[in-house]
Amino acid sequence: MGLTATKSLVTCLSYSPQLAYWCGFKISKRVPSESTFSRFETKMTSLQLQEALNSICEKLSAKFLTLTGSTGQVLIDSTDLPAHEKPSKESTTGASFGHRTASAGEDEMFYGYKLHLAAVNTVNGPAPIAARVAPANCSDVNKEIIPKLMKEACDFHKDVLGECCKTPLKSLQNAHKI
Repeated sequence: MGLTATKSLVTCLSYSPQLAYWCGFKISKRVPSESTFSRFETKMTSLQLQEALNSICEKLSAKFLTLTGSTGQVLIDSTDLPAHEKPSKESTTGASFGHRTASAGEDEMFYGYKLHLAAVNTVNGPAPIAARVAPANCSDVNKEIIPKLMKEACDFHKDVLGECCKTPLKSLQNAHKI
């Protein structure tokens, strides 16, 4: 939808009861205000919630791996996480300008972060097992992020399945070829 501001989201939800319903809001009630969304965003970014979500994701990934097994091949790729395009001068979020992940020969700048994801290949497709978020100007082959991500992925794989990983593949896009 290309909504870049909370105000735009509230406006769209107010004018489209069907969209509000699809997003889980009751049509019989008013759409939450912009300040309600802001308070929700603050709660969602709290460290305590992030740790709880991380724990849930680890448990789900471990259960999935024990049920499906793995080829032992670790796939590493990144994707863009855009942030507000007009950052405040006092911003301490760590967001920065970087190049968009090229999927079709694109060469476009964006402001935000990059999600670096490690997944293990299974018979049912890739299963995410480790992730790192970095400023957008952090290279996809960063000599600090990728080794840590790979170690975390291999440690998780060994803890869950009792065996080490194999050499990482270039990207998740290669997973379908295996």
